[in-house]
Amino acid sequence: MAKLQLKNETTCLVLCEGVDAKFFLIWLLDYYIKHGITDFEHIQVEDFGGITQLTDSIGVWKNISGFRQNVKALCIIRDAETDFLNSCQSIRGSLTKNQFVVPKHAWTVKEVNGFKLAYIVFPGTKDSEGNYNSGTLEDLCLESLADVDKNIKLESIDEFINKSKKDFNLQFPRLHKTRLHEFLVMHDKYVDCKIGEAAKAGAFDFENPVVKEIVRIFTELTK
Repeated sequence: MAKLQLKNETTCLVLCEGVDAKFFLIWLLDYYIKHGITDFEHIQVEDFGGITQLTDSIGVWKNISGFRQNVKALCIIRDAETDFLNSCQSIRGSLTKNQFVVPKHAWTVKEVNGFKLAYIVFPGTKDSEGNYNSGTLEDLCLESLADVDKNIKLESIDEFINKSKKDFNLQFPRLHKTRLHEFLVMHDKYVDCKIGEAAKAGAFDFENPVVKEIVRIFTELTK
């Protein structure tokens, strides 16, 4: 296992769930750094692994050399999965066990004694009543596809999935992953890409309103 280490310029640490999320966020930051938001150069993104590892991961990072002296902001990011509120509660529990003063709500920033804290729960989309949806990074990626014909293509993918269910009795327990990766393999540019690689290759629109909400939180954490 590689040794965990803070970069010299890090003032904001982002701990996210999984390698896909890590590299999606890295290329998102790279996009905005190139567009002039130089404060994002001070954000370090790391994968905390699985949900059961979050509490321990936070504890390890907060005790790494340089954290207390240099890091002024912490952000935790994970999927909502099937229960947005339960996922928020899980994050708050992990932060509380590590003696952090926790924001009451996701997608908000809390500052105490000059230290800022936030947690983001993907996908970040809302229902018709303004409540955050359950879901995953893949749902966020589907929402932010950089393709003017994405809706028509996704309709075709859904027709294929429904036909496969009917004709072959196939099941798609991770439908969000199936839909996204079916979309990616439709395009030679993305056919072999994981999410992070697809982000680097331009598959997603980093100006999409849902993605811009991530940017809003990162901006508040680094200003």
